[in-house]
Order: sequence, then C-alpha cells, then structure tokens
Amino acid sequence: MCLLSRIVLSFFLIAILAMADRPASAQSGVVLVVADHRDPSSIPSSSDIFKAAYDTIAAQLKRRGMIVRGVGDIPSVRKMSGKIERNLGLAVEVARSSSARISTVLGVKIFISMHRGKRANGFYVWIDGEARDVTFGKVTATHEHRSRERHKVEKSCGRDCMLETAAEVVAPTAAEFAKAMAEKLQKARKR
Repeated sequence: MCLLSRIVLSFFLIAILAMADRPASAQSGVVLVVADHRDPSSIPSSSDIFKAAYDTIAAQLKRRGMIVRGVGDIPSVRKMSGKIERNLGLAVEVARSSSARISTVLGVKIFISMHRGKRANGFYVWIDGEARDVTFGKVTATHEHRSRERHKVEKSCGRDCMLETAAEVVAPTAAEFAKAMAEKLQKARKR
C-alpha cells in the first residue's frame, strides 16, 4: 500500500510540475509577429511594405530583450499563414499548440492613407498593433502610430508609385511603433 501511494503521489507531482511549466514559458518573451489582415484595406504580409516594417519591428523588440519569430520561422504556423492573417484568435491557438514556446502574438496592421493634392500627392503610414497573451488569449497591449509627416511624392505618382515609396519610408514609423509596443508589453509582463 505504501508503494502504491508513492507511485500515485509521484505522478501527481509530475502533473503539477508540468502545469507549472506553462506559465513560466509565457514569461520567456517569445513574440510571434503576424500580419493582421482582418481589415481588407490593410497591407498583406506578402507586401514589401510589411516586410520592411517587420524587419524594423523585430529589431526593436530584440533590442528590448524579446525573442521575435515570424510566421515563416515556425512550421506549424507557416502551414496556416493565410488563415492566421484573417483571424488573430486562430494565431493564438496555433501559437499555443506550437513547440516554439511563444508567449505573445502581435498582430500588426499597416495602412497607407493616400492623399491627392493640387501640386503633389502624398501619403501617411499608419501602424496598428494588438498583442495577445498566448496562455489566456486576452489582449495585453494595443498601440497605433501614424507617421508624423505627410510623405510627399510627385503629382504624377499614382497608387503603385506611392506603395513603392511607402516600402522605403515605413521604417521610422515602424520603429516608433515598436518602441511603444515593447514598453507596453514589458509593463504587461510585470503585472
């Protein structure tokens, strides 16, 4: 009887340790950055604009001590990339079941608001982000940032020309967005 109770007790302790391991992994700071394409007017992840913004956001988050992963870095997430872009809740579920020990999913929406003027055309870059905790699926931080200045282009520059130019100038806006989002994520992690 004593041996049987020790076996049961050891299985019980192993189960408790396994459950305690999950919240500890949520503190590891692994952030999955995905394109949040729920709004059809936002820039998809296949765009050069999103790729340039992702590179800047990833660099800023890494400077703050976070480990950053993209959709292409994790095989289980890569398989569902098209569906994940349209459903951030699904991204959280896939990240939760992934072996990559992801703690946060950061959905990033990028918008380019184009303006036509009498002498020149221009546009603003607007980045909106929502971070969700993988363990509980709740929103832990949100932030939106708009470029401070209107990026001017020639009058003859149409939609495609503006989008090409936006890929070149999205980095400063993405850097400011990432700094603010990193601070919010660190505050949320301390709570």
